[in-house]
Amino acid sequence: MNMRRAVYWIAAVLCVALAVACFAVAFSSQQTPSTNTYAPTTTTASQTTATTFVQSEAPTTTTTVPYVSPVDFESLQKENSDIYAWIRINGTPVDYPVVQSPTDDSFYLDHDSDGDYNINGAIFSEHRYNSLDFTDPVTVLYGHNMASGEMFGEFQSLYWDRDFLLENDDITVYLPDREMHFEIFAALPYSRMHLLHYYQFQKRSAFELFINDIYSTRKLSAVLIEDRKPVFGDQVLVLSTCLSGDNRYRYLVIGVCKDNS
Repeated sequence: MNMRRAVYWIAAVLCVALAVACFAVAFSSQQTPSTNTYAPTTTTASQTTATTFVQSEAPTTTTTVPYVSPVDFESLQKENSDIYAWIRINGTPVDYPVVQSPTDDSFYLDHDSDGDYNINGAIFSEHRYNSLDFTDPVTVLYGHNMASGEMFGEFQSLYWDRDFLLENDDITVYLPDREMHFEIFAALPYSRMHLLHYYQFQKRSAFELFINDIYSTRKLSAVLIEDRKPVFGDQVLVLSTCLSGDNRYRYLVIGVCKDNS
């Protein structure tokens, strides 16, 4: 009887111990953090990507200042509408209006820029060959070789000197809407041929033939600046006058456009 009672007590104690153990396990599981995917997550510093905000610069506006010519073309053209440019070369007497007759290319051989008869003539171009904006591949301006030194009368006595040429190598052409600067690269005696009639300068072959012919000149009075040789596409300005002492040739001062603003 006593043995049976002891077994009951032992079984009871075991049941109680088992119940306590189950309760402890259940309680412990309730304290484990949830893995719910909708729960807010904590992001560590190493997982954070910094965002850099760059403040864009305010757009800049460029104000274009209209060109104002130092030459009063409005007044000049009221006197003679054929005036379309002005030429100036520092170190020389050249500081004249440039004209072009719309009908007679020989008119300004013996008429001044006012249109009046004058043996000095004027500095002029030919309407048959050149436009009024100096955009042709080659523009030729003519002026007399006057004994007084006027017009292109001092070219030959000045530009045979290489040092003078290098110091006075800018031909400035003023137009109503801009000015152009031509850098002199050659001054030399050259054939009397009519350049614009003989050469079709719109063609590369003709342009290069002329320039190469200039640079092949071996006359002692020729001054050539090798590193200024023009290429096709450049705008060239030829100033043409008579050659003193030999009427088989003309004397040319030639520049290439370096600034067209």
